[in-house]
Amino acid sequence: LRTEQVLGFAALRAESAGELAAELRTRGIRYLLYTWRKPNETPSDVYYDKKLKAYLGEDFRAGAPVPGFEHVATLALPPELRRDPVQVYRVLPERGD
Repeated sequence: LRTEQVLGFAALRAESAGELAAELRTRGIRYLLYTWRKPNETPSDVYYDKKLKAYLGEDFRAGAPVPGFEHVATLALPPELRRDPVQVYRVLPERGD
């Protein structure tokens, strides 16, 4: 992969799942992966959650339907990691495409 093919949420302007789908389409990004992030337990955690826009991943955590996206895979991690699985979503084309 080239570095411009992988972006963190902080590199995006989106503030919601709906905005996220539209922005990813505009940028030509076709997939979104949710990976585990530790819960916010300290003021520092909260700061970085906002700065990195990690909160945008919460809608994708469970692999449930998210408007503008199609859930395509759940990738289990080794049980000893005790982490949520990785969720893979495809960005759906705009309606009418």
